[in-house]
Parts: sequence; structure tokens; C-alpha cells
Amino acid sequence: MESEFSTLLARVRRGDDSAASYLFNEYAPLVRRVVRRQLNGRFRRRIDSEDFVQSVWRSVFVTAIHRCTFDTPEQFVGYIVNMTRNKVVTTVRRHTAKRADIDVEVALDSEYEPADENAIDALGGSILDEQWAQFDAALSAQERDVLSLKADGLTFEAIGERLGMSERTVRRILRRVIEKAALDAE
Repeated sequence: MESEFSTLLARVRRGDDSAASYLFNEYAPLVRRVVRRQLNGRFRRRIDSEDFVQSVWRSVFVTAIHRCTFDTPEQFVGYIVNMTRNKVVTTVRRHTAKRADIDVEVALDSEYEPADENAIDALGGSILDEQWAQFDAALSAQERDVLSLKADGLTFEAIGERLGMSERTVRRILRRVIEKAALDAE
């Protein structure tokens, strides 16, 4: 015989809004508590715990509810608690990495120049297909990922967030790609 919890999840999978609402109302306070326990005071002031609640529930409703099997409420609780902790840890690491990059000093007369977005956009169209294949093979996986996301129209900041690096690192990687392209063009 199917448990009440399994029946509830089956209703959520079928798109029953009242079942989804009940599931959310029942377990959202737990997600909030986990977030608040995981975030220390410094980050609690800078990061809204409701953002985590929304992110966790988006993952639950979009992916987990359809791909995972939860036989008991305890299994579901364990899953959302672990997901919440992982999201908090990842976000704190990103904020810590951004903070570390802000503290790095660069001399005013250094050669640091942010990558020119127009030069990056023109990069894809300026290399012929055959040359592009050779050039692409010479790129690292990280350079390929950054270049692909930029080609998809993402901003430097969005690329950094998606790949877990600072905007400055994204610019540095793209500048390196442009330099490689310039060398290949010669």
C-alpha cells in the first residue's frame, strides 16, 4: 500500500498545485532553519536566506521530484537538507572568492586591461571554420567553457557566477583566448 507521503509526491508530479503548496508549506521552514544555521553572522547580513529557500524549492520541483524516489518523509528531508547545505557552502565560497579578488592590488602602471567585449564578440566571426577547429583544440576546457558562455551572450559577471569564478578571472581568461587567437592569426 502506498504511503501518504508517496501519494503526496505522486500528486505533485502530476502537477497538483495544492499538493505542491502543501509540500512547500510543510518543509520550507526546515530549509530556512538550515540556511540560517549554515550562514554565519557576516554572511547572514549580506545574503538573503529566502534566496536559498527559493533556489532549493526550484530544484525540488524542477528536477528532484521527477528524478528521485523518496519512500519516506525522512528521505526527502535528508535530501533537501543536504541540497540546502551544498547551496549555502557554494554561495559562501563564491562570495569569499570575490572578496579575495577585491583585495588583490594591481599597480596603476600594470598591463592589466579588462577584456574588450566587442573584441570578444568579433572573435567568433573572424576565424574561418578550419582555423577555428585548430584553435578550439588548443584551448583548455576552462577557456572553452568561458568562451562558449560568452558566445551565448552572457555577461562577464554571469559567466563568473555560473563557473564559480570572479568576473576578473573571466576577463583574464578571455584576454588569454584573444591573445592565443592573435598569435594563431599571425
